[in-house]
Amino acid sequence: GGGVDGNVAVGTVNSLSNPIAYIDRVYNHYPASGGSDQESVDEAKLRGPHTIKSRNRAVTAEDFTWLAKQASSSVARAHCLAARDREGEVKVIIVPKTDERTMDLARRLTPTSELLRRVKLFLDTRRLVSTIVNVVRPRYVEVSLQVEVIRNPSASGDRLKRDIETALRRYLHPLLGGRSGEGWEFGKHVFKVDLYHVIEEVAGVEFVDRIDIFDEDRKVHIDSVRLNEDELVYLVDVEVREKARERIG
Repeated sequence: GGGVDGNVAVGTVNSLSNPIAYIDRVYNHYPASGGSDQESVDEAKLRGPHTIKSRNRAVTAEDFTWLAKQASSSVARAHCLAARDREGEVKVIIVPKTDERTMDLARRLTPTSELLRRVKLFLDTRRLVSTIVNVVRPRYVEVSLQVEVIRNPSASGDRLKRDIETALRRYLHPLLGGRSGEGWEFGKHVFKVDLYHVIEEVAGVEFVDRIDIFDEDRKVHIDSVRLNEDELVYLVDVEVREKARERIG
């Protein structure tokens, strides 16, 4: 209970609400997770029309996407894809919620097995008899970035590097990414020109000289990140270097 406030850190639970015989003290060795707040009024307004439209039955990909989000308040995004080579089989990809107040942009968002099980049970009772539903975790394409910039003389070097990394991680984030700020789209490719624009908008950046993208899986440098329709991008590392003015060109 308690929504996101129940996601307490290690060592936070150290007292008993009711005494138990022979129990001297308690201590949580692992952080609590999975707690989420009730839906907001805006979320309820979005849900209402679709509930009337689908009548709580999963038939189309849109139905599966919406109903997956109703299965648990811990679901932030859902994406449904039909199997290419197996008729009547669908795959629903789940991205879990996280507390925006303490969000770590470097954390890979992966749903727990319990959340996947809960969503599958919810969808199984609402699908057509002939439909097979697979509820899965997102597939992440891991990349790292090396960035060379010219700093405005009035800007702090250390702060600028942190701001650039934050801007890039936010832009590629599954929940906050993209120009809309609603999360990076499944299957949307990442191009260098877009990353240039993101960095140039950071206060204190005078000029972006170079961006290198490194594919962590294949261990090669690439010009763009090509994603399949069931994939998201995960930014492993960001290295920001300052370049002297006289070395430009």
